[in-house]
Amino acid sequence: MGSLSSLHYQAQAYASASFPAGGSVATPPITSPTPKRNAFQLPGEETATVSLEPAQTEVCFNQQPSRGKRSLPKRERIERFFALLQRLDPVSNDLLAYQQVWQAMKQIEDEFATDPWDLSKRLEQRGRMYPPLPPEEPFQPVEGFSGVTRMDTIGHSLFIGRNGAMEVQGKDEQSRVPYCQRRNRVRFAKPGANGNGVWTDPINCL
Repeated sequence: MGSLSSLHYQAQAYASASFPAGGSVATPPITSPTPKRNAFQLPGEETATVSLEPAQTEVCFNQQPSRGKRSLPKRERIERFFALLQRLDPVSNDLLAYQQVWQAMKQIEDEFATDPWDLSKRLEQRGRMYPPLPPEEPFQPVEGFSGVTRMDTIGHSLFIGRNGAMEVQGKDEQSRVPYCQRRNRVRFAKPGANGNGVWTDPINCL
């Protein structure tokens, strides 16, 4: 199964799972090195953890956001999402990278969004962000980089490399500049476990 097909499979598995209130679901097996538990702490917040297991990973999908927490504007939630992603250990493949995107965004939005988690209403809600999910937000290949997958949202494009690297760019649909050269549009970038970025790893060009 190719990299793009594998990501489609992973996304559909998340989307079609049953999300009991306060419960969790098992995601498809993922090949990874040693299981890790990553701790992160943002200024003024208590330390929390995100579990990243290599197979039959459990990702928590609470139906309701945490109570007693203050809501934050979207721009600040995005920055916290980027900060959390950056604090997590780099990963070695695109499936684990996409998993981190889901976990980090779910964690931040449960804490600070105003709308409850509801995938069926994700295109209607304005008080909560969701990870990119096809078919409304299709996963697309990038010309010249067969190991890179592009995932578009309303305002951003997320690029995930086969080596686990990630990059988020502000969208510019009028630009003719190749994505790999749009350095002024980059909002977030993180290398894979091998230290290479989305556009600099040879495995992403095969």
